[in-house]
Amino acid sequence: MPDGVNIPGGPSFIGNPQPPDVPCDPVGDGWRGPQGPQGPPGQSTAFYGVSPPGDVLAPLWWDTVSGQLYIQYNDGSSTQWVVANSTIANGGPFLPITGGTVTGPLTLASTLKMGSLTATGFGSGIGQILPPFVSSGGQNIPVLYTDNRIILRKRVPTATDFVDFQFDRTTTYTGGTLVGNKNRVVSISTTIGAGDGANNWNLVNTVTNNSTAGGFATAQFNQVVRSAGSNGWMTGGLFDTIDQSSQGSLASAGKNQACLELDLECNGPDDGANTQSFGGKGIRKQIHCVGIRWDQANNAQTEISTVLWMTTSSPTGSVSPDPNVNFQQIIGFAPNTQVRSVLDSRGAITPTGSSNPVNAVTMSAGHVVDFNGGAALDSAPGNYLQYRTATQRLYYVVAGVDQWSIDASGNVRARGTVTGSTTP
Repeated sequence: MPDGVNIPGGPSFIGNPQPPDVPCDPVGDGWRGPQGPQGPPGQSTAFYGVSPPGDVLAPLWWDTVSGQLYIQYNDGSSTQWVVANSTIANGGPFLPITGGTVTGPLTLASTLKMGSLTATGFGSGIGQILPPFVSSGGQNIPVLYTDNRIILRKRVPTATDFVDFQFDRTTTYTGGTLVGNKNRVVSISTTIGAGDGANNWNLVNTVTNNSTAGGFATAQFNQVVRSAGSNGWMTGGLFDTIDQSSQGSLASAGKNQACLELDLECNGPDDGANTQSFGGKGIRKQIHCVGIRWDQANNAQTEISTVLWMTTSSPTGSVSPDPNVNFQQIIGFAPNTQVRSVLDSRGAITPTGSSNPVNAVTMSAGHVVDFNGGAALDSAPGNYLQYRTATQRLYYVVAGVDQWSIDASGNVRARGTVTGSTTP
């Protein structure tokens, strides 16, 4: 080959060199050198599994448990797996399948299912109606959320739907103390601030009876059942009012203090027919006490010792009556209260098997029947009757002076003149 021959598409040779012993590459630069060493392995497109890959270089990971796709991302200081879905600055509109926290309004245009409960069409703002939660039993409870309360309203009540909301609690533990433990099913607690002058009522029950078919309306029903073999305490209702001011009622601005107030509001005469009332009429009762046998097949005489009981001892009876507590009145009347009969025992009869008459009033010796007491609760008695065991006589006393007496033999003694066969 002559010197300086140029080969088109190839290198130029000066002098008389020999071309390299390599095959010709007509597509590239005309010559191909020997094969070099193998380079490092490249990245795979994706990895899938229950946990992210360790030393496997993969830009994508499909979580086979949650069904979520992640991408490997390096922010300059560390490498982490981030959700591959489109996200926004507040963390994105997606929640993980295993749970999450919603910090803003949640709006559902379709159906939300939680176990056996289903809700549709949630509203997102105040005053929106949350359409019904439907349980597997077919109950239909829509929820109305307003600015200060949540209203639960049954949409389609039936004559036999029994209950809207029910709390069931069954204890299986052993132990506990009668006074120390107060285990609750429902608990409501309100603390009234010093400047709060409003009416604060913890629980309000209101039933409006529009029935023209004789429907029975009861605002509250309490029942305690002691099963066979049980020896636990029983109380159908306990009302405890505590004044912790350690002051007289006048020092506390004279505000009313009542443990239980019973209001009966009505109009017109009480002339409804009632065979259970003496006289055959009268259906309005401020307090209606009923004593009946639980086992109607048991014909043994069942006794209830006391209908109205007063005591100053502890509720459980473990503390003796408190000598520093007294009742000013057991039954009292406001001035000018119209009453036909304070105590009417005409309907009472002696118990089966008893030959004694009904004790309309039972008193201890020394007690008095006062006819003209003073206006104050602690006034001295005025004109009164009194039986004294020392003399075994019944006395009539006026202004503290015995006016007459009668003994067990019928002997009458009088300070004044005893006149017979004349009009008293």
